[in-house]
Amino acid sequence: MISFFRKIRQKLLSQNRVTRYLVYALGEIALVMIGILLALQVNNWNEARKESREEERILINLNSEFKTNLDQLNTNLASTDTARAAAKRLLNLISKTITRSYSSQGIDSLVRKSITNPAWFPSSLSLADLINSGRITKLNNPNLRQLINQYNNQLDAIMNYEKLNANAYEYYIDYIKLNGNLRRIDHVLNKDLVGPSGFAKDNTALVTQLEFENALDDYFIFLGIRSELYQKAAEHIQKILDETQPKSL
Repeated sequence: MISFFRKIRQKLLSQNRVTRYLVYALGEIALVMIGILLALQVNNWNEARKESREEERILINLNSEFKTNLDQLNTNLASTDTARAAAKRLLNLISKTITRSYSSQGIDSLVRKSITNPAWFPSSLSLADLINSGRITKLNNPNLRQLINQYNNQLDAIMNYEKLNANAYEYYIDYIKLNGNLRRIDHVLNKDLVGPSGFAKDNTALVTQLEFENALDDYFIFLGIRSELYQKAAEHIQKILDETQPKSL
């Protein structure tokens, strides 16, 4: 092709057709420029396609990770609400102990349901890789970037709170260990696991003790705050799932 154009130029020069030669030369330059622009356009298109595929892969990984985290969060939220409901019933029993009596088995069952500490520690491998690598800036969805930043702040608040909740939980269960019969409580959960306690002391006296009420009340409040934080996190994660839904689905 280059040889062909060279022959045309030589022919025009040999015929002393300068004007035609200049026109032809300009046309040749224009063709070269068009070729370069087309090559750049193709290269840009290939790069854009690579970035689009990379972003789609990122979205798929994020969606999978947040979906798993949401499932775990909902499980922990259900456990937290179950424990909180049992703690609330125990508080109500304490308020009525002056006029009513309750069976040891009933108290054991409620205390057992109230004893749980389902702390939520979500996976963050894909998210951490996205942030640490700086690829989060390549996400074309500004709403998603904002949701992720808000989620990180939300997660920090939950993790800090989990430590406080753990302290309330430890104080509550330690009080039961010192002043109640933990084996009777465990026996409610699985009769074949530990067997019945050989001690006559049961847990009915707990609902007559101010110290137990204080420990239970503190624990109940923390469970309520945890439940609220979990619910907000679940709603936020759902928004992220909506924004990261793979296009192929």
